[in-house]
Amino acid sequence: MKKLKNFLLISICVTSLVGCVANNINSDEIENKPIQQKQSSHNSNNTGNKKNTNTTSDENVSDDSKNLSNYDAVDLYKPNENPESAIEQALNDIYNLKDETDLSSYNIDLNKFQNSLLKTKLNYNVEIFYLEYFEIDFKSKKVIYHYGFDKDKILTMKEKLNTEVNKFLSTINPSMSELEKELAIHDYIIQNASYDNNGFENMQRIIISGSCYGTLVEKSAVCSGYSAAFNLLCKVSELEAFSLLATGHAWNIVKVNGEYYQIDVLWDDISWGEGIDYKYFNLSDDKMNETHAEFARDGYEWINDIYPKCTSEKYDHLNNQNNIHRDNKYFYYIDYSKESLAKINIQTGEKSYIEKVSPCEFIIENDWIYYIDKIDSYLYKVKTNGEDNHLLVDTIVYGLNKKNNKIYYTENTTNTEKEI
Repeated sequence: MKKLKNFLLISICVTSLVGCVANNINSDEIENKPIQQKQSSHNSNNTGNKKNTNTTSDENVSDDSKNLSNYDAVDLYKPNENPESAIEQALNDIYNLKDETDLSSYNIDLNKFQNSLLKTKLNYNVEIFYLEYFEIDFKSKKVIYHYGFDKDKILTMKEKLNTEVNKFLSTINPSMSELEKELAIHDYIIQNASYDNNGFENMQRIIISGSCYGTLVEKSAVCSGYSAAFNLLCKVSELEAFSLLATGHAWNIVKVNGEYYQIDVLWDDISWGEGIDYKYFNLSDDKMNETHAEFARDGYEWINDIYPKCTSEKYDHLNNQNNIHRDNKYFYYIDYSKESLAKINIQTGEKSYIEKVSPCEFIIENDWIYYIDKIDSYLYKVKTNGEDNHLLVDTIVYGLNKKNNKIYYTENTTNTEKEI
């Protein structure tokens, strides 16, 4: 009898397969459990930022959660000592770089197993990025693995990914709120990775660039790599998240404070590498639909058929703004309809204004807002609570920017950049 094979190529989000796979996921089967963590006594290890950012230095944690013990280091590839299901056994074997898993002792539907293993690869256990594809021999009831790299290289790659994940964990702690952790993950990915313009050169580049390894280790990835990294860092931070895999793009759904939201980390990476924005942070299904419906293979409705519904509109108004900045308490942006600087409470979504501040550009640093006034184009600064608003430079300036936690502006008459 001719051996029956079901060949499944695991690829990046631009392939039509990903859309097909997403459509086959049953919402009743979605369960992406976060890794349970314990507190550790080691101190935070700040790994530094790759990019200029528009956040303050202590934005990732609240006052109550600073200087507390961090998470224990994780081992992403620690096998399950007592695997109870075929999927758990298969995952163990993939971790250990086995060539196959014998399923003959399991009373399972191989078609359902096939779909479950694919979901494990694409969503639940994105750390097995090195698995290029697998085959199922329905006659012998074996699943055969094909890896994208030689096994010695994979061992090194696994170690590097594990190291990078633990670097991130050293920057947060269990006492942080779910929203604080999510913001930390969002900003960390954008600060440390850039879009990979060569992500489709060859199959090995496709595997890496479309994976959490590309994002966290090589610091260069396409949309599915950003999505996988967000998924993985959420899991180790005890947050529930899913990679939302469409045709031509990938982003995420995350659960925060009992509500599900859509989030697109790549699209918040301004100009794909020049800074951080929050336009696509924690949006409802309806709001994300306005820009992402084109990626839905068979109509946008498939997302709600597969994934949890995202109905909260708490942060939807941020999507209509540009150049959003934040500190550890508020999002800030220019409300052009009122010609004023607006701020949104990160926890509650409540909106208020900083009186008598009408900027055309601004940057936040250490509880101060540095801004160029819309009327006279002079440089001012004001405290984030609206107090102590005063003039810094009484000549026309432009081009506010931050480099290595220092603020710079450019004088219009001399076209010279100066440090504040």
